[in-house]
Order: sequence, then C-alpha cells, then structure tokens
Amino acid sequence: MKSFSCGAAEYTFLGTLLFVAYFLMACTNDGDSPAAVPEENPQAENLSSSSFSSSVGSSGVESKGSSKISDAGEKQKSASRTISGYAQNGPYADSSVVKLTVLDESALEPTEQVFTGMVNGGFGGYSIQADSLKSNIAQISVSGKYLEAKSGRLSEKELTLYALSDLNVHNSINVNLFTTLEYERVRELVKNKKLSFADAKKQARNELLDAFHVAVKDENGKDVNFDDPETWNIFGIHDIENRDEDKVLMGLTAVFSSFSINYLEAFIKNFAEDFAKDGKWDDDSTRMRVANAAYGLNTTILSGDMIIPADIERIRSTLAKWRSIYTTGFDLRNLTNAILPDFESVIDGFWLAEYGLDKCDNKNLGKVAKSLFGSYFTCKEDTRTRTGIRWLSSSVLETNTYGIKCESSDYFLTETTDRTPLSYVCDYGKWRNALDVEGRVGLCMSEKEGSLEDTDLFGYVCKSKKWEIFTDSIEDKASGKRYAYRKAAGLYWMIDDWRDTTFTWAEADKCPEGWRLPTEEEWTNLSKQLAGVTANGSQLNLVHVGESNTWWSSTEKNDSLAVTANVWHHPRSFDESLRFNLTISALEKDRQAAVRCVMKP
Repeated sequence: MKSFSCGAAEYTFLGTLLFVAYFLMACTNDGDSPAAVPEENPQAENLSSSSFSSSVGSSGVESKGSSKISDAGEKQKSASRTISGYAQNGPYADSSVVKLTVLDESALEPTEQVFTGMVNGGFGGYSIQADSLKSNIAQISVSGKYLEAKSGRLSEKELTLYALSDLNVHNSINVNLFTTLEYERVRELVKNKKLSFADAKKQARNELLDAFHVAVKDENGKDVNFDDPETWNIFGIHDIENRDEDKVLMGLTAVFSSFSINYLEAFIKNFAEDFAKDGKWDDDSTRMRVANAAYGLNTTILSGDMIIPADIERIRSTLAKWRSIYTTGFDLRNLTNAILPDFESVIDGFWLAEYGLDKCDNKNLGKVAKSLFGSYFTCKEDTRTRTGIRWLSSSVLETNTYGIKCESSDYFLTETTDRTPLSYVCDYGKWRNALDVEGRVGLCMSEKEGSLEDTDLFGYVCKSKKWEIFTDSIEDKASGKRYAYRKAAGLYWMIDDWRDTTFTWAEADKCPEGWRLPTEEEWTNLSKQLAGVTANGSQLNLVHVGESNTWWSSTEKNDSLAVTANVWHHPRSFDESLRFNLTISALEKDRQAAVRCVMKP
C-alpha cells in the first residue's frame, strides 16, 4: 500500500490505519451508523466500546459548562459506563494498552478494580467499559508506541503516560505529557497535604504551568481559568476557537519531542519525584537542558551547502496535518484546512524566562544580554525565523564588549585582560575588532598622522584618524595601465592579476622590472598570515565569491610540474564568518594560470 508524506516523514503506518478507518466508516454509513466524526456526547454511557468512531467525540474533551455528569455519585458508581479519550504524546498507535484503575478517594491508592482497553481507530482514541465503580477517582494509564511530533515516525519503544481524573466531572479523559507530569504532585497533595482532589488538581496544574512559565494570572492579576489537563488535546478543538490549554500542550509536546524516548522516560521519573515534594522544579541542570532544547527548536542548521529548516517548522507541519486529518473526519482531501494556534509562543516564553531575557523586538534590536546560565545573546534580525527577529548567540566581539559603554562620541581602544585577550575599538558608538596595527601601536590619532607601521599581516599608514592599508601603484609601460599593490606578509603584493590574463609557467615570469613571481614559501607565509579570513583576502583581491583561482609560483616541483597557489571561496547563506582557503598545490607547466607579482620593500 502506498504511503502519504508529511513533510519529510513518511506516514506508512498512520496512512494504513487512516485508510482502514476512513474506508470502514464510509462503507458503514447507511443511516443507522454514526457519521465519520460524530457529535460530542458528554454522557457517553451508551457509546460502543468496539469502534473508535463511535466511542470518541469530535474533540475528545467536554466543553466548558457541560462537564458535570451527575451529582448522584452513588448512582454513577454503580452504573455501567464508557470512559473514552485520547492517548497523546503524538497519537498513540492502535493496540496500545489502556488501563483504568479505580483509586481510593482519601489517599489515591489503587483498589482491586482495574479495567482494560486498547487504543483503536488509528489516531490515539480509546474507550473502556467500567462497571460498578467503587470510587469516582481513577487513574488512566496508556502504554505503547506513538507518532513523534518531530520526526512524524513511530517511536522506537513504548512509553507509559498517566492521568488522574474525577469521573463525576469528566467521562472523556485524555492522557498526555502534562497529565503525567502533574500525577505525583496531585497524589502528594491529596495523601499528605489532605487537600480535596479538586483542589489538589487545581494547585498542581497551576504549579506545573508556573514551572514552564505559563501565566496563570492575567494582566489584571485575576486567575486564568484553565480546564483540567485531561481535557487538553494536541489536535485542538473542532468547530470552536483554539484554546490556550491546547496551545500549551502543543508547545510542551514540541519541546520534549527533541529528546530521545530514553531521556524522556528518565526525565518524567526524575521530574515527578522532584516536583511532587513542593510543586517546584528545582533541578537547574535539567531546566537548562530543556530550555536549550526549546531555544534550539527555532535554529536553522547549516550543513555544507544545505540549509536544514528549523525543527519547529517540521513540528508545526506535523501537528497541522494531524489536526487536519482529525478535524475533517479522516477526509484526506482537506489536509490544508488546519489552522494551529501560536504554540511557539509557549516555547519561546519558557526559554526566555529560563534564560532571563526580555522579548527580542525592534525596541531591543542590537541589544546584548547575559542569560542566567552565563551565556550571551544578541537581539538580531534573522529571516530564517517566523518572526524575522530573535535572540542569537552573541559573537566573541559582542560577548567581550558586553557591559562596556560605547557612545556615539567615543573613540577608544580596550585593554586586553584575562577575560578579553583581544582588543576592541569603540568606533563612535559601534564596536569592532581592533586591527592588528591598533593592537600593536594603538589608534591612529592626530600625532601619528602620515606615519607608516608594519605588522606581520599588512603595512599601514595613518590617515585622518584611521589606519589604512598602505597602497601604491605601478604603471605597466606596455599598456599604460596602473597596477595597485599593498604590503602584506613582509612583501609588496600586486592586488590584481598581471595583465589580466593567464600564462603557462614558462611564460609566467613577465613581471615588470624589480618585480618577480612569489616563491612557494612566500605564498605559504601569506596564507598563514591571512588565516582564511575573508576580509583579509579581500584586501588583496584574492576572494571571488563562488569561484576558484590559481596563480603560479617560481618554485618547480619537478620537470613537468610547478607549485601553484589556489584559492576557493564559497560562502554559505547566513554564515557570518565567511571564510576562504588559500592552499598550495602543483600544476602541469603547460597549463594556464594567473600571475601575481611581488617585490621586497
């Protein structure tokens, strides 16, 4: 059977299940059977447990104001009931095992009542028949493999998630990452702090939201009314506006999709133990790791000449396709109809708060800030991101000049320290790296006007308070053209190819009087001094974007080969440290190459 593609991921497994579900529902819709996506039914007592399409409503959650089943608790306990919902860390695969364990209401300890069901229908839906319940408080667990939000593929191994719920409040119970992370805290609050189940759920929910820096109060200080997390759904809600609850779940699911399932298992266990004690996330190293993962979701990777899109783009595409399939009743013709909420704001809000950074906006453009973890970030324009502007890791220059005032009227050179072994120049309100001559003899001030200074790299002349690379020219008497030259690596180097043509090696020694071909050693020394820095190579006109160039040396390798210098330069998009390579090799003497002439000062 053919698969359909979700971004870069192939959904053979999901496509098969969806086709079966779609085919069965289409073929059985004879007027007596339910439609492909039935209307939500909060009561659900009469729903069949054998069919996904007839056991789970269109959203898998109750809408606000209609979540109460009955005040007649004893009647509900004794009645036969169907509990349904979704298992989600990404949709769980069919045949994942779902268990409903009835809990003692005073201490949330398990009773002997356990009811078992399975995920069925191709998109994480489940239903369980439960009879004569001794308590309305239940634990729902799901164990199985699931579709990952980042890769879109089935997880390598099974993962168990949990949810706690009051069956007098909810009969549709979703099991997800948030319900799992709050689980042990709720038990602690009920068992040892003696809170009611409802109060424990609310407190644990708000503490967990606060741990991930999701506001639980609005701008006026009033409580934000979040529904219980067992109603949250990564597919969102069909036919009503997006909910903040679903946006939070999407954001957290996206963040933790960055980790391997082995790490996620260990994180859930360790977090639950830590968070259960006092409702706080005290593990700084883990918080930093999760914050770094959240930040990294929006980072575009450069691999050779390829630009790999940020993970968040793939995750959004995956979630959008899941939601579209879910909300259209598995009608694959309407895959583009999903409009997701801005769950990225949940991700950004988390890592910004953990890093201790303000929002990166036009007001903060160019600002350098130090994070709570000691790293530095600069608010910059970045067309790779959805906002076009974001905090990016600061450059060495930005990091080492952090906190030093540089006003528009300032012109000064920093001193080197153990922390900043390089010198930097505040050039009238803008920081730049110090030239090698500035690091050696200081800034070009009025008293140095006209003076010449040599460094290992270039020769400089002080002009109008700026050090400029010494430049002069020589006339080619045959053509009347003047050729500029500059001092670099102890020699005068022409910065244009002699006579703008190529020669064989035998023809190459055509330099004007007093000039000659550079030796292999001189080319090698120049390469060392230029250090592969594009700005340096550009001073000698060695860098031609997207091209390679070859020049003769005066050094023979053998009877048929002579030593050459070769430059290639292929800048990568968005790479701020554009570099080039000047290497030494050899070429057959009868081949063509260019000529650069040199002269000793």
